Amino acid sequence: MMPRPSTSWRQLVQILTVLAVMMLSSASRERPLEVTRRGLEPFDDHIRRCIAVAATGCAPPWASDHNATGTNRGAIGSSLPNEDGPSGSARHADRATAASGCINVSAVHCLMDAYSSGWAPSVDSTRESTVSPSGSESAEGVLRLSRRLPHLQVPLVVTASDPRQTLSGIQWLPDRWELVDSTVPATRGVWQQVLSDHVVTESGTIEQLFAGQGADVQWMPEARWPNVHLASGTPTSTSGGPLDVSTWATTKRGTDLRSGTIIDPDLAGININWTGALATLNVGYRFLTWTRTVLEANATSFRYNSTCESTGRVGGRGGYLDDWEDNLYFLSGVIGALDSPGEWHFDESTRVLSVMMPDQKAPAGRVGVKVKEYCVDLEMNDATSAPVALVNLSMVGCTFRLRNCQGCAVSGVNVTFPSYRRTIPMRGEEAGGVVPAGTLLQGNDSVVERTSLRYANNAGLKVVGSNNTITECLFEDLTWLGTLDFPAIEIGFGDSQPTQQLTSSLPTVGNDNRVLHTTVRRVGEMGILTSQRSNEIAFTHVHHTGLIGLDSAALHADNTFVSCMNFSLSLADRANCTKSWHHNWVHDATEKCVRGDDFTVNLTVHHTVIFGCGNPRSRNSHAATGCILKGDSNAFYQNTVYGIVGGPTGTQGDLCVPVAPLNGTGRYSIRRQNGNSRFYNSVVTNVTDQKDPVFVPSADHFLEWAGMWRDEKTMALVDPARFDFRPAPGSPLIGAGVGGVDIGALQHDEPRWTAGCTFSPRCAEV
Repeated sequence: MMPRPSTSWRQLVQILTVLAVMMLSSASRERPLEVTRRGLEPFDDHIRRCIAVAATGCAPPWASDHNATGTNRGAIGSSLPNEDGPSGSARHADRATAASGCINVSAVHCLMDAYSSGWAPSVDSTRESTVSPSGSESAEGVLRLSRRLPHLQVPLVVTASDPRQTLSGIQWLPDRWELVDSTVPATRGVWQQVLSDHVVTESGTIEQLFAGQGADVQWMPEARWPNVHLASGTPTSTSGGPLDVSTWATTKRGTDLRSGTIIDPDLAGININWTGALATLNVGYRFLTWTRTVLEANATSFRYNSTCESTGRVGGRGGYLDDWEDNLYFLSGVIGALDSPGEWHFDESTRVLSVMMPDQKAPAGRVGVKVKEYCVDLEMNDATSAPVALVNLSMVGCTFRLRNCQGCAVSGVNVTFPSYRRTIPMRGEEAGGVVPAGTLLQGNDSVVERTSLRYANNAGLKVVGSNNTITECLFEDLTWLGTLDFPAIEIGFGDSQPTQQLTSSLPTVGNDNRVLHTTVRRVGEMGILTSQRSNEIAFTHVHHTGLIGLDSAALHADNTFVSCMNFSLSLADRANCTKSWHHNWVHDATEKCVRGDDFTVNLTVHHTVIFGCGNPRSRNSHAATGCILKGDSNAFYQNTVYGIVGGPTGTQGDLCVPVAPLNGTGRYSIRRQNGNSRFYNSVVTNVTDQKDPVFVPSADHFLEWAGMWRDEKTMALVDPARFDFRPAPGSPLIGAGVGGVDIGALQHDEPRWTAGCTFSPRCAEV
């Protein structure tokens, strides 16, 4: 186990978080949430008083006492206007500033109360606050905190005094719709309105639309071919959903990725002029996706600009560009594609928005535009500033970004439709495209717990920094674009995306991050992506990953070079590359379930159950793997691997352990892979070295090879269909391992451990 930090501000913010969670639970007459942290008492009376401010409303029971840390006037929310606002809230917020240490807690509560009364506070570092009355066309219901906070002397807690409150990045449009000629079949049910200049999105264009009202929203897809739809609350992998691969078209013979020409005779039956459309292309590599403007099109093909500075060509390099089959794409961005209920199209030149409602009724006031990327966007002033806690918040159509955090906490936050972008600008037609907005925690010694993210077409949660913990969280229905740029969880990389770091000298940062008791499911590419830097992934349940892209893994240690991958150093000198993945359930990944990629070092996988990996219909069916460990100084023990699904040419095995030399640049070369690795006490029927399908592993190849059960048909588990992977009575696994223990991830005579989150009823869904 990695040592936990001992930071006074971290303890303070944890205390605030725990108390706020308990009070809000009590206020809503629900069973108090289980406190997941220990060792936080005794705590001082000052913090008790700060929390009491929120519990008793915005006005504190004292006016100016307890000023030991100094007044912090001008902080967030300290001066809502005294007139024309919600009755009492402004006065209470101003009075709360007098109590140092309580100002931030009470003021934020006042802001939340003001929000619920129909006001939209917006706070930045130069103006203390501004408000816009609800009902206007300005962004409504969005809490915008400053990009850079003043120096905080006490922790700031952002929470909702009413757990039913929802922060929203959606602006609902007025009822100014006109019905297009309903006698023409092509426009039947289409409504239009010209968007005024008051509808301003942070991306500069319309990216995402919703049908509904308030927090009860349904995603409306941009008009495209093939069509896609998603009913409210349903999994994205259901038929016709964004992670159903049938909602992508496939390229046909004659496709030439080098020249940027897609051939598909199926286009002939669509009868749409696609010139000027947006082509979303999961081609070539298939672990990356590109977006390009269609330059010209005819009945069976279209052409785009194939050059790409970061990868050479759209599709990658080398032989990948010669693959014409099994490439995926879809087309959007032209009015002719608007042919299905729930779709929309926006003409940027005329600002005309056209929609077909999901229920085919008049839109009225039921169409909303995503206008804000973040509902809470905070950057700490400096490394000594007190931390921030986000507690018991709900967000829709927006997300949070915390930067320069030291000891921050995110607890009980539910985010739906957190981030969305039609394009992938990092590999755009022009160099230097920015990384799209996404959920971010940047800093050290921070925690994200009891938090859920659902429905993002790009990234889930990105953590930049060291000693951060993600625990008891749920991440689902993410990364619809099927690209490595956007994993569901990303740890150990820098501020850029991991694919940018593959092709540049941008540094990786962040050691000793953890993902614990977390569920990740239904994602288009990688599930949990880590760098080679030290981390721990434990008691996670990761499944149904790689639903769109190829060359993917549910748990993946990337091959971006970091200093600790220097194989000329001793093992002790490479400790900051130590990765421990244990007590995980990983299954139903369409290709690889667990992967330590090229030059992996010091990765230990133990007490993990892996099954159902691979997709026989994929062109990469031969690459289906339970666990692949490249590099050296790895360990694999007490694991149960079975049910790997390959194609006609077989698989890379339940366990794939390359032993050939791996030539890198200078010090990164390995004379013999896995010569210093250990493998024992695991169920693995088929073992390969990635090259030889009849590879016979032995102690001659590794430091240790022993106690490996090579026949899954006879392993006799209690009830694997119900996730009970213990050896059944009479199982040959019992006592057959090195040291007399049972072979496999669980012991027959010990309590059954489980993986994944438990904080929400949704955690139990599979």
